[in-house]
This record gives sequence, structure tokens and C-alpha cells, in this order.
Amino acid sequence: IMLGLGSSISKTSKKSAFSPTRIKDLVGWWDFSDSKYIYSDSGSTSITNGDSIQQINNKAFHLQNGNVGALGTHLTQGTSGNKPLWSSSGYATFDGSDDYLIANITSGNVATNKLSETTLNTTGMTMFYVVNTLNSAGISSDEILFHARTTNSANHRFSFYIDDNSTNDQWGYIIQDDSARSNLQNQSGRNITANIESWTVLLDSTSANSIYVNNNASQGIANGTSSNTNYNFSENEANIAIFIGGIADGNNAKARVYQVLIYDRALDAKEIELVNRYLNSRNKIF
Repeated sequence: IMLGLGSSISKTSKKSAFSPTRIKDLVGWWDFSDSKYIYSDSGSTSITNGDSIQQINNKAFHLQNGNVGALGTHLTQGTSGNKPLWSSSGYATFDGSDDYLIANITSGNVATNKLSETTLNTTGMTMFYVVNTLNSAGISSDEILFHARTTNSANHRFSFYIDDNSTNDQWGYIIQDDSARSNLQNQSGRNITANIESWTVLLDSTSANSIYVNNNASQGIANGTSSNTNYNFSENEANIAIFIGGIADGNNAKARVYQVLIYDRALDAKEIELVNRYLNSRNKIF
């Protein structure tokens, strides 16, 4: 991890001895505050302030000895008009129109025709993301921060997103099971704001799931629902992919994104506290 006051992190950040890799089962860590892992091309030219991002490496792969359980080696975007912009203050700006980054079985994959060795289950997963919503006054359609899909059907998928709901636009998650052809949705109960925020999503059973902000479980929900659904990223299926910032056919986020982390396990309270303290030390959020 790059620390200090260089171009890799915000000037207001401070050092932290803790690393998210110290907690087992980290499969995704896209750190937009660390310029060492971000490129303006396909992995050779380091990013500088104001550049468009073509590639961001998954630190869960690169800092864990090439862990094939990571959700790909990197995310990429080859189309100039779809690239988010990088700021040396430690974030990527997604324009809300067509910006997104993607990994699939042929790009950012850990092996031939295989995105990852991991199968995520929505009753055993923890996600953290640090974001500043740029449409805080309200959105006109759902805005996706993170999206994953598997099998040969686009209906087998899950997303972490802002739900467009008139004056009550809120962060939440949606799970779709291909066999059931139905959506399971949970919103946080807290309207979006203009502030940088750190969100925690804990999926640990069908009756005890959480989505809350700034390491405060009372600022969100602790009784959301989930479904016992597997997402196998190891199959040779052309539809398998993960996205940050939106998807190829719409619902793109207008936001500054600082960090996105995923663990292939329901973390315990102490582990969640450690990760949230780390994220706060990087960005002084709460």
C-alpha cells in the first residue's frame, strides 16, 4: 500500500498499519486512491492527475501472490469515451452516462476462459465501498456502483446501486436468481447525500443482513433479506463479468469512487470494524 502525501492518496489521509489483506477471503480490492495500481493504458503507463483510467489492478490478486480466487486480475476499459477520470485526490469520477470498468473471462481473467476460481454466495459475503454521490439532489434512473453476472443468462446477477425512488433515492442491493426469474431488493432506508461516505454490506443469512453507512449500524438496516444464491465465476461462459461504475447498456453511476472491497465471507464485527477504521484513516470520512 502506498502511504504518505504523494499522488496516490488524498492530502488529508493519514497512515494506517492495517491492510485489508490481513483479513482472509479478500477477493476484490479496487483502490482508486493508490496510483501504483492504476494505468492510463493496458498496464504500462502509470496514471497521473486528470488522466482517463484504462486499467485498475485488483489488489486482492496482486497483493496475495496471484490469488486465483480473486475476482479477476484487473478491471479495464478500452473505449475512450467510457473511461472514468482519475484524480490525485484519490478517486475516479464516473460521469453517469457511459463510464464503466469491466473484467470477464477474456479480459482481466485469472486463467484461460476463467474470470476467477471463486463462487460468491449471497448468504456469505461482505462488501465495502467509499463513494461520493454527485447526483445527491436526486437521480432519474437507477445508478449501479458494482454489478456481477454469471451463467449464460443476464438474469443471474447482483448489484449494489442507488435505487431511483422519486424523492427517496437510496443505496441498496438487488439479487436476481436465474432459476426464479425474480428480484430481491433491499434499500438502506437512508437517502443519498452530497458527502463522501463509507458503506458496509453484510450478507450472512436469509434473515440477518445489513447495509449501513460510516461504520454506524443505526444508519441503515440490519434486518434485510437475501437469498441462498451462488454466483460461480469459474465457468467458461461469455456472459460472466463484473463491473464498477455501471454496465455496458446503462444505469451508470454519477459518482466519485474511492474504494471497493469484497470478501467471500460474512466478516465478524471485529473484522468489519478493522476495515472501516482503515477506510476512514484513508479518507477521514466519519
